[in-house]
Amino acid sequence: MKLQDLLDHQEFALTVTSGHGDQLQASIGGAHVLEVEEPLRWVPPGWIVLTTGIRLWRRPAEQRRLIADLASGGVAALGFGVGVVFDDLPAALLDEARKHDFTVFEVPESTTFRDIVRFVDGQLLSQDMNALRRTIAVRDRLVEAVAEPDPEAALVRRLAHVVRAPVSLFDPAGNVISSSSPPDAAEHWRRLQRLAPGAEETHLVVDRNLQAARILMDGFPVRWVVVTTNHASLTSTVVERGLRDATALLTALHRIRHHELDALRQGRRELLLAIFQPAADEPRAPGAEPAPAERSLVARGRSLGVDVDDPRLRVVVASDFVDGALVEEIAGEVEATLARQSVTSPAAVIGDRLVTIVPGGCPLDQLWGGRAGQLAVGVGQPTGGVAGLSRSRREAEIACVHARRTGPGTTVDQASLALVDWMVLQFGIEQLAPRAAQVLEPLSGQQELLETLGVYLRQNMNASETARHMHLHKNSLGYRLRRIEQELGRDLRDPRDLAEIQVALTVMALRG
Repeated sequence: MKLQDLLDHQEFALTVTSGHGDQLQASIGGAHVLEVEEPLRWVPPGWIVLTTGIRLWRRPAEQRRLIADLASGGVAALGFGVGVVFDDLPAALLDEARKHDFTVFEVPESTTFRDIVRFVDGQLLSQDMNALRRTIAVRDRLVEAVAEPDPEAALVRRLAHVVRAPVSLFDPAGNVISSSSPPDAAEHWRRLQRLAPGAEETHLVVDRNLQAARILMDGFPVRWVVVTTNHASLTSTVVERGLRDATALLTALHRIRHHELDALRQGRRELLLAIFQPAADEPRAPGAEPAPAERSLVARGRSLGVDVDDPRLRVVVASDFVDGALVEEIAGEVEATLARQSVTSPAAVIGDRLVTIVPGGCPLDQLWGGRAGQLAVGVGQPTGGVAGLSRSRREAEIACVHARRTGPGTTVDQASLALVDWMVLQFGIEQLAPRAAQVLEPLSGQQELLETLGVYLRQNMNASETARHMHLHKNSLGYRLRRIEQELGRDLRDPRDLAEIQVALTVMALRG
């Protein structure tokens, strides 16, 4: 309620005798009748004091003191009742009021103070009820936005509607998330930065033409809500209430989303672990119907936004060179990178390897950020469906072992492996390991001969290249090769013996 509203009430016939027009537009908080000294003990700032001047009769100094006290205490106005003690306003009181530019109005004898107090209280109560109704309506409108498909954008639209002002939502860097006035959003951010240059330390900004609030999650900023007010906007109080409610709802949305994402990521990791359980390694015959467990995995994956039956999926295995510490650290980063590429693939650490499944064409070099140079990465062939996931993982594991042998920063695709590696993969290293150990057992402890054999085969059995590579005389190399044949009981010129030796060396190398 404004002072002017009281003065305009014709039934009271009030007359302003001092003060100026701007003061009449001030909001008042109530009206109180006082005839005592030290009125500021009883009246808060912004109220009206009503008096008949009983204690001021023939005391001009007290009249001046009263006005000085009321003006210094922020009292809105003095209503002076005439016809009871004074027939007219006291000259000293009126003179002091004009010096202080303080509002005094004359109350005729026919108007009772009780009626004035009742009128002010009624207006304020009505105003409070209207404000309460509006606040409830605003809150209801904002709460309804939470149920919409894009609740952040809906909250921005609804808040802009109820406060009649442009509203913009920004991330901490000033990127526009949503705005009711997109062409003006950049200017809204610039205005906020001018008002709060140290915005990282600020939670609330209130200015005559802008109100803003920062949304925090666990102490970290996630959003700024900015309301740019103008002449058509509602009162600052309504804007502040709307902003406060919107901020609370946005904070709750972020907390819910944060917990949902955590639960979703955990669910996807558990899915990956379930896929690669030992029981899931049993191959399904070509053309056979999917097993119930496979159908369950497909349904579970789709509920988590992952199509594990996509035939284009490939398993990727990454290994670091520090006992798995790095892959543990980057598992979440890999998932986040995939999500930014709109790929909902899980990543989990199984043993000491990071395992993930990605669709064909996914740029693997972008998965690891700046950590690629510290990893060895193996990539399996496309799965062809859920039944091929375990096979693709075995391929990726073998490729990863090859990458580790090459060194950090290496990525090996299973398709690039030699035929002997592929054969080892199909039979399984553990199945072949006893036979491989038996073949090479005669050379056990003779590292020089084992090394010579390996180099000789890698140089395509070219004696000259082998001797040069090992800095040996050809006669010395010939002597070593004859020793190898004698120890192994094999002929290095016999294709069958060579094939068996090559497979045995591959198995032992891959087994580590």
